[in-house]
Amino acid sequence: MTARMRFPLLLSFISALGACSMPLFAKSITDFGLYDQSGHFYQMSRVSSDLILLIVQQFDDPASRQAVAEAASLQQRFQDDSLFVAALNPGTNVSRDSAREEMIAIGMDLPVLLDSAQVVSSSLDVKRSGEVFLIDSQRLNLLYRGSINEAENAGGQPTLEAAIEAALTGETSTVVSSHTEGTPIHLTYRNEFESQGVSYQEDVAPIFINKCAGCHVEDGLAPWPMTNHRMLQGWSPMIREVLLTRRMPPGQIDEQVGEWTDTHQLTDFEIALLVYWIDNGARKEGDADPVAARPLAVPQWPLGEPDLVVDLPEYSVPATGIVDFVYERLDIPLVQDTWVKAVSYWPGDASVLHSVLTYAVASASPPVDPFELISAGDTEFVSLFVPGKSTDEFLPGSAFLLSKDSDLVVKVRYLSSGRATTDSTRIGLHFMDTDPEMAINTLVLENADFVIPAGKSNEIIQVASAPFETDVLVEAFAPQMHGRGVGMSITARFPDGHERQLINVPNYNFNWQMNYTLREPIQLPAGTRLLSTTVFDNSELNPFSLAPEEDAVVGPTSWDEILKHYVRIYLRTP
Repeated sequence: MTARMRFPLLLSFISALGACSMPLFAKSITDFGLYDQSGHFYQMSRVSSDLILLIVQQFDDPASRQAVAEAASLQQRFQDDSLFVAALNPGTNVSRDSAREEMIAIGMDLPVLLDSAQVVSSSLDVKRSGEVFLIDSQRLNLLYRGSINEAENAGGQPTLEAAIEAALTGETSTVVSSHTEGTPIHLTYRNEFESQGVSYQEDVAPIFINKCAGCHVEDGLAPWPMTNHRMLQGWSPMIREVLLTRRMPPGQIDEQVGEWTDTHQLTDFEIALLVYWIDNGARKEGDADPVAARPLAVPQWPLGEPDLVVDLPEYSVPATGIVDFVYERLDIPLVQDTWVKAVSYWPGDASVLHSVLTYAVASASPPVDPFELISAGDTEFVSLFVPGKSTDEFLPGSAFLLSKDSDLVVKVRYLSSGRATTDSTRIGLHFMDTDPEMAINTLVLENADFVIPAGKSNEIIQVASAPFETDVLVEAFAPQMHGRGVGMSITARFPDGHERQLINVPNYNFNWQMNYTLREPIQLPAGTRLLSTTVFDNSELNPFSLAPEEDAVVGPTSWDEILKHYVRIYLRTP
């Protein structure tokens, strides 16, 4: 069996598989992604092993512990990485610390996939702790379900072992066992929804309006607009898929590290509710449709008319194909140094504008390629635009000092939309009339010269900053990789040696280059250093790796790679 992954179409899992041990035709399961007890992200269709073995787990549970121990033994038996083993914990209030402690207590080192929204467990229709699921990772077919140690017959080979060996030789039948000991699993959310019901108008529509519809608009970058219930119902299979794989909402950040604004993340309850609604037909009761009735008008300049508007040159975007990054250097007519308190963006054609990164550079810098400018040490990062957030407001009382002898440099990404169009985006600068209390600076954690070998699925690159010379406030992070980037984190190492993780994005997707802003800035004392860890996947498992058969190097195009994480910090002004 080849361990090459692909994203399958969403198929519903069969909830009733039979009452006795017997071979069946292989059944497909839904692809899904979950975090483990260390904050790592696992998506089933991107697991490199041939087979996946999931053990339904509860803590301090004899059946779970026995099954986990036996599964770990099986994994050691197949030393060629053909078997990926993980626990699946459906607890709604399970902390990562308790999951780590459980693994330590039983002397095991396996990932515990925390299904706190219970949508995976509900999709699999788990029954008891200790139950195991054997899955073909290439096709996401279920190959075995039941007890980990049940024998085919008295004195015979355990059924699970037989299923593993059969799968590795190419057989694809499914074996289902009725005999599983363990504690019954209570699917809390599903039971609640079944007993109380779910209303489209009262429960479902507000989630779409508040968390999704800001980007899913007519002529927007999202692939379809959330205009009414009929659109939602028609797209409901795709909605279910992207919820279970955590592709949506965009910018999947680990919310157990830090407290953030404007991440669009859904709570466990909201995810469970939407999936349950979709699984039950995505119906609407009555005629009222809050999604269709919501106001659509959005002001072009939400912060009011800017003090200075800078126009980007018109750019012709083709109907199809990959549009590479566009780099432009822009003159700005300033007669004196000016404090900028916010930046606004007015997309020319929102259906194709993916992102804009804005930098300030000295006007006296030589007229070289703009990519070289943004890679230079004297270039300062100012702001980032992504769909759904057209303004970048700095902390009250703070501003960015834009020299009168500066130019702007922008890095723009477009996505073709199926029709040829022309974009002419505008950038608005909002000025502060008085000197601010704090000045904005940007620390860049960068590696400008590295190679990711062809086929390498877990290339880890670390970067450390110099120690801060003074106390600083850290407020926002804008991680930047291209298609091979799959995860990043930043940790503060304090002068006394202890560390604190500031941000973790283990499910990074370069289609959503977000600016993550803390609800409250974090003060770091002088002498603190920032350490970044970035993970790249240049293998065929990564659908965004454009040429996994080739080494990836640093460069200006989407075919190349970058590692450049922007950290917005604030310094007290004199």
